[in-house]
Amino acid sequence: MVKQEKIPEVSSVVLRPTSIEEAWELKKEIGTHAMFISGGTLLQMKREQGTALHPYLISLEKIDGMQEIQLKQIDSEHFLVIGASVRLADVRKHALIKQEWNILTHAVKEVAAPAVRNRATIGGNVCYMVGDTIPALLALAAKACWFDGNHLQIGEIELFLQQYQLNPSLILTAIMLPSQILAENKINVYKKIGRREAFIPSLVTVSLNGSFTSEFRAEHIRIAVGGGTYLPKRLIDCEQLLHEAVLTKEKIMSLYETIIREYNPASDAFVSSEYRKMVAANLIISELSSVFDGKV
Repeated sequence: MVKQEKIPEVSSVVLRPTSIEEAWELKKEIGTHAMFISGGTLLQMKREQGTALHPYLISLEKIDGMQEIQLKQIDSEHFLVIGASVRLADVRKHALIKQEWNILTHAVKEVAAPAVRNRATIGGNVCYMVGDTIPALLALAAKACWFDGNHLQIGEIELFLQQYQLNPSLILTAIMLPSQILAENKINVYKKIGRREAFIPSLVTVSLNGSFTSEFRAEHIRIAVGGGTYLPKRLIDCEQLLHEAVLTKEKIMSLYETIIREYNPASDAFVSSEYRKMVAANLIISELSSVFDGKV
């Protein structure tokens, strides 16, 4: 047991558990005096902003499996499982991700600078809650695997983010990418608008992943948006509008209006909510139109 009276006042003690259960118990014992870390880049940001370090840092880097990328079959489905402690630079370089899930490759490229990506982890980017990889993961229908103190849970990225907001002690262990649908016409888009400095959220980020028949009827479409301190989200109404619909100029105009209505980001010191709405709508419409090269 770690006793409270031993908590240092100045420097931090780094604890290195070798299992998820051990990490959880350490956090439970120490309480608010401890925090989980992996790459530590978010901790660096907070420190530079004047936030004092926790007396205890529980590193997840030594936990087996959290630094690996593996193909796995889970409940008859095939996934590429990316351990939460895998460096962003390694995600970007992975050949299979480039081939099958390339919008994640593009998203990682937009995260800060190379020096940050060499240290930062995909789990840390997701737990940042506004990380640049989140819109891409939402569009790819990625799942999250996390430990809640009793069991490993698997669910949609959206569910994990909701749970993590309520309980930041949850341990994200992996990101799971499902197999992609084969189709004649595919759209895989990731676009980021805004500042690129390390740890500075983008102004607007959009990601699209979908497939269409030869007649340009949508068979599958997922649209995600993010930007600023706004938690990235899917545009469900927009997806439903396009579902099994033939893409026409009228449908695209209706989509524009639906984006403006559904996407409700907050304003901040840099840009207004209306600006974010307009930029997101223009990006999505432009990308859909360019894919079909004037055929609609």
